[in-house]
Amino acid sequence: MTRPGLALALSVALGATALPARAANHYPIEPGPEEMSAEEKAIVADPGSGAEHAVVLAIEIEQDDAISVLAKTSYHLRAKILSPAGRDLANVEIPLLTQEGSVKTWWGRTILPDGTVLSLPESELHEEPMVRKGAGKESRVVKAVLKGVVPGAVIDYGYVLRDVNAVGLHLVPLQAPWPIRRLRYRWIPLNALDTDRPRIAACTLTHAEGRDVKAVQEKKWFVVTARDLPAFEREPLAPSDDELRITAIFHYTFYARAPADFWDTVAIEWSRVATLFCKPDRAIAASIGRIPFPEGATLETKLRAVYDWLARRVKNDSLGSVEEMEGLSRRNVDQDLLEGVAGVFDRGAAAPWQIDLAFLGMARALGAEASFVLASDRREHAWNPSLLALDPFDEAVVAVHAAADPPERFTLVDPGSGLPYGSTPFWIAGGKALVTSSKGGRVIATPVSGAQENVSRTTGTIAIDAAQGLARVRWAREGSGQKGLVDRRALRRLAPDERSKRLDELCGATGDLDVSRAESPGLDDPTAAFRLECEGESARAGPASGDASISVRLSGAWMEDVPELSAPVRRYPVVLPFPGIDRTVLDISAPEGFTPGPPPEPLRVTGAWGSYALSIVKTPVGYHVERSLQLDQTVIPVASYDALRRFLEEARLADRTTLVFERAEEAP
Repeated sequence: MTRPGLALALSVALGATALPARAANHYPIEPGPEEMSAEEKAIVADPGSGAEHAVVLAIEIEQDDAISVLAKTSYHLRAKILSPAGRDLANVEIPLLTQEGSVKTWWGRTILPDGTVLSLPESELHEEPMVRKGAGKESRVVKAVLKGVVPGAVIDYGYVLRDVNAVGLHLVPLQAPWPIRRLRYRWIPLNALDTDRPRIAACTLTHAEGRDVKAVQEKKWFVVTARDLPAFEREPLAPSDDELRITAIFHYTFYARAPADFWDTVAIEWSRVATLFCKPDRAIAASIGRIPFPEGATLETKLRAVYDWLARRVKNDSLGSVEEMEGLSRRNVDQDLLEGVAGVFDRGAAAPWQIDLAFLGMARALGAEASFVLASDRREHAWNPSLLALDPFDEAVVAVHAAADPPERFTLVDPGSGLPYGSTPFWIAGGKALVTSSKGGRVIATPVSGAQENVSRTTGTIAIDAAQGLARVRWAREGSGQKGLVDRRALRRLAPDERSKRLDELCGATGDLDVSRAESPGLDDPTAAFRLECEGESARAGPASGDASISVRLSGAWMEDVPELSAPVRRYPVVLPFPGIDRTVLDISAPEGFTPGPPPEPLRVTGAWGSYALSIVKTPVGYHVERSLQLDQTVIPVASYDALRRFLEEARLADRTTLVFERAEEAP
């Protein structure tokens, strides 16, 4: 996967020499003036410069993580509204990550073009109910809507909140959908020390080349300032924002030397953990002895058998259903490390990284070379080796190869993921990963699976009842590889009523289809392929007396969507989740008293990124439809955007084909 603009990254740490230090300054965050300045009055919409809807005049933030357990966040925004669309800036949302969090101070006012000031008191803030963010996680949001906002007005609001703030990365985007005249962010990190080594605060700027963006160290805190930042416009199917947008990353590290030394240290330590975790060897040998290998099995055959055995024998805690997750006791990580691989086998359940290490130990016992690999979720962020922190690593897999093969001939596997041997989740593929070993780290490019490995197959029937004015639809879909992977995991984590609602949506209930059956068989088995079975009725007008024909549309929930790219120009590459094939076979039967008309000509469209085919043939009872969409690439450069957009639009147009049934002639 292409990583645009990642070449420039400024990484600093206390004790390093990258940032200039200067005397500490205090930056009080307080309300702005209650009147417009002459400069603010003169600001008008200028679409050519990106200032079409609003201009952010100032953003000031101070994040104080050292004050106490409840960190303190101070925030101030002042902006001029230039169009009705710019009024979105007046919709304030203040996130609270924990139950302990609360807003301590608030101000908000609207300065109208005639000088009138409309204030929003703190009493008019309101808190939204708890929102589920996954098993065991909750968040809240305090909302406010500033009064009387019209084009030409200036808004000014700010707050101070106290909340528990997890130690880790602070990713602070320095761009917004509107131009920003002035920005200042001060981070005061924790001063706490670990027992073995100090927690070293660090700051990284990305994609700031050519812009007036500066970072300085002031004693033990960091200050980032920026001026005249351009608006950042999101595009559909683009790389993750952190690969494109100017971002300040505040984080902690435990090692302040060169990046290569840092990652070698990380790799060596994880390699040591892997070796210790896989002791005692007798637990692994006993487990391997339970696997019935075929006579004369090769190393790869044995590795595949071990992989399948683990999938059946050890449950992945992170893939549990909502019922299983609620009943799962929180285990002590240190205790798990002490128990090692023997504990994984005894419990029959483990965290994903523990299942990875169990496979690693068994692979080594079979004579293979196996290494623990740290990877990132590319939907959220890319791993930047210049960032000396482990936080970007939210995934782990195993690289395995025969001892006689060179290290670059590895196969990445993810035991316990529910994917077949040799496949890893698509959000890992196409990025960079760190292979660990006792000699240091090695950066690899994670391979992308081929389209033939990720296939969605849909079969269905549509029967038209002209007398009732209905189309009765029955269809089923099964996905292999990456197809259906996200839906399957999401469905398992939903409560029963939410799961039922989501299944209805997947079957098309949000459209004009009245769904009578929506099921996903095998959902309780985390290793099974994704399957969706749907039935329903679509209301449609029956033929009026004397009508010579009835038409039925081809598209519906039973057809996988074609990606939609409508913008005439493009700034960033198009990034698709993974290569894949969508195949649909439909049989559409004629209503009583009607017969199928002439079918449309077969259609086939091809391009460098894939192909589309549609075949509709007339049968004695109706139409037989076969449709296929294949996409072979995950990253399409901007230079190919126009051709890709035309290809996708032609496919979308073909999916909207209307089939016609003609009234049968009555026998004389």
